[in-house]
Amino acid sequence: MISRPIVQGLALGAVMLAAAAALKLAGHAGLVSQEMVGRGGQAIVGLMLAVYANFIPKTPPAAVSHPLAHRGQALLRLTGWAYTVAGLIYAAASLFAPLGLSTTLSVGAVLAAFVLSLGCFVWICVQRRPTPTS
Repeated sequence: MISRPIVQGLALGAVMLAAAAALKLAGHAGLVSQEMVGRGGQAIVGLMLAVYANFIPKTPPAAVSHPLAHRGQALLRLTGWAYTVAGLIYAAASLFAPLGLSTTLSVGAVLAAFVLSLGCFVWICVQRRPTPTS
């Protein structure tokens, strides 16, 4: 039997492909400009990033009884939040920013989310382990 995350991933992929095909057909029919087809495709990528990032904090922690499990869950929440916002900025920049600036804003938003997540991961790793109270 196929697991639920795989089915969800396949469904989101199908939605992404259908939206891209609809944009391409609308471009060939003259309903939207070719520039908007490209921008719409990039916006779809940004929205899918936001949707996938929403699932990050819902991932069960690897070791629930581990003393640092709460820090790991906090990192997952922060990472999910950062990538969700980055995906929304990516989509908005792709649709509304001037062409020369949209790529910079889109990549910058995702890079900022990555740096924030990596920085928090390193910070959590170098923090002292909590001492058990007696």
